[in-house]
Parts: sequence; structure tokens; C-alpha cells
Amino acid sequence: MKRILLDTNILLDVVLARKPHAEAGEELWETIEGHDAEGHLAAHSVTTFYYLVRKQRDHLQSKHAVQSLLQVF
Repeated sequence: MKRILLDTNILLDVVLARKPHAEAGEELWETIEGHDAEGHLAAHSVTTFYYLVRKQRDHLQSKHAVQSLLQVF
């Protein structure tokens, strides 16, 4: 099985629908979610992800985004 280390920016592209990279990031996310590859994150990615999503979304949306992230990775 492939192992993929995702950069925080890829995760942000997906969750914040940042163009033009959101579609490619979604494909990677779906590949990992479908167990066709093993997804990995740097330890600091979760807190950085929350912080940056929180700057554009409210607390509840940011919390749900982190929960989704942790379910997949």
C-alpha cells in the first residue's frame, strides 16, 4: 500500500476549497479515505490546520473540519 505524507496546505486547499489545487487535494483525500493509500500528517499539521481554518471559518466549523481530518488520517 502506498504511504502519502500530506502537507498542511493540501488539507487547507480541500477544506477551504482553494482553487486551483482543491480538486487534486480532494482526489488524494478520497484515495486515503477509501483505503487505497495510507495517509500521514506531520504532528504539527493538526494544530496549524485548526488555526488557519479558524481564521476563515467559525469555531464550530473549524472543530468539525479537525474531526473530519482525524477520522481519515
